[in-house]
Amino acid sequence: MKLRVLAVLCAALLVAPAAFADNMVSATMGIAGDVETNTNVEFKDNGGSNFTSWGNDGRTHIKFSGRIEGDNGWFGYGEGDAMIAASGTTGVDNAFVEFGTESFSFLIGRWEATGLFGKGQDTFITGAPGAPGRYEGNYARGRFPINNMALKFGAFELGVIVGGLDAGTIYGVTTDPDTGVTTPGVITLSAAINAYGARPVYVLSTDAMTLKVGGEFLTLMPQDTDASDASINKFGGAANLELSLGGTLGFSVAYGATTGQDDAGKDLLDASTLSTFAYYTMPVGEGNSLGFGGGFTAFSVDKLTDDTMMEGFISFNQQLPVEGLWIKYALSYAGATFDAKEGADPDDTSSFGGRVRFNYAF
Repeated sequence: MKLRVLAVLCAALLVAPAAFADNMVSATMGIAGDVETNTNVEFKDNGGSNFTSWGNDGRTHIKFSGRIEGDNGWFGYGEGDAMIAASGTTGVDNAFVEFGTESFSFLIGRWEATGLFGKGQDTFITGAPGAPGRYEGNYARGRFPINNMALKFGAFELGVIVGGLDAGTIYGVTTDPDTGVTTPGVITLSAAINAYGARPVYVLSTDAMTLKVGGEFLTLMPQDTDASDASINKFGGAANLELSLGGTLGFSVAYGATTGQDDAGKDLLDASTLSTFAYYTMPVGEGNSLGFGGGFTAFSVDKLTDDTMMEGFISFNQQLPVEGLWIKYALSYAGATFDAKEGADPDDTSSFGGRVRFNYAF
């Protein structure tokens, strides 16, 4: 799939000049990228069992792009990103083609749509053992290994996912009614999975604020007609507000839910997640910035379990005396509470984390 998308991208960039030959204004191509390395440390308390972990990771990111514009107001744009991890694995980040005008355009390929859940500086936030995952309005955000399309009308973006996944397993959530223990409900299939989804997003931006609001739904079901009763349905929505107040003050909220049936037609237990986050980033000196924030997540399974997580971070991004070279320091905390069964004593876990990141952009 990755090679096919890249082939389409390259073909589009080669053919585009001919298509615009009669009214071409400009055609540009570019290459950019960055190298990033991270050193992480975490101190975790798993309900009385303590452990420390160190880790190192990183990647090289290279972006190839091309754009052509005509005097009739139409343009064509293509982008392909190569990702090379420090572990030696390689992959594709974005690989898409966009065609249209400033008021309307169409995209197809692989990319990540508009984010709806800001957290301030892009930084490391540790996770408490077993903590419920944060929902960020991203069930159908993109970078699926299938057909990913979008229509853009000015400030409005409609993402559409239609295609198949090679995986033979989809997941729901089940809970033991006697013990209250939550476990994944695994649906193993002999055939691949079809995915259908839509994600409308609207962005309102002024000099003083930016508001992003969107919703989404995503359905996963087997291609095998013998298991046609099986399905996973995900739906939710999110909003992010950022204000310019000597820096950037932001608030994010998102609610998502999952329902579905196994391949025997039995209903899976409904699961829902509510996540919130508040943050502030501010310039410090020339080229540096300080950021901090915190959030809360509540996860519930069919009203049988209620798990919560609180988290927070502080980070400092420093520009080194070499153009394009940055170092970022981050400290974070996360604590989770698990109420496995009504009337039972809740279990608690926690984690402290730190990261040092070097980033060189070229």
